[in-house]
Amino acid sequence: MKIRALCATVAATAGALAFVLGTASPSSALPSDYCYGAPDGLYSYPEGVQFYVECRAGVAVLHSCPSGLNFNAHGRYCDWPASADPGYQVYPPNYRP
Repeated sequence: MKIRALCATVAATAGALAFVLGTASPSSALPSDYCYGAPDGLYSYPEGVQFYVECRAGVAVLHSCPSGLNFNAHGRYCDWPASADPGYQVYPPNYRP
């Protein structure tokens, strides 16, 4: 039990740190069912390319790309803006933007 609690604390801290490292802040919160039924992975954030969402076991964690980078939905990683196509987005299967 103690190890599980420690792992949850470390994961939450890592997610918060990833968010803090970016310079922008998201304009709106994710719907509570954003990751419902979605395979684990990285997905587009509907309100801006500077952010992305990690879905893990149906739970959404919002992350920020490092300053100056945007989420590249083709490769599902943070990339230079010239290489990240903002017109192409990948959302969980049950989410409708």
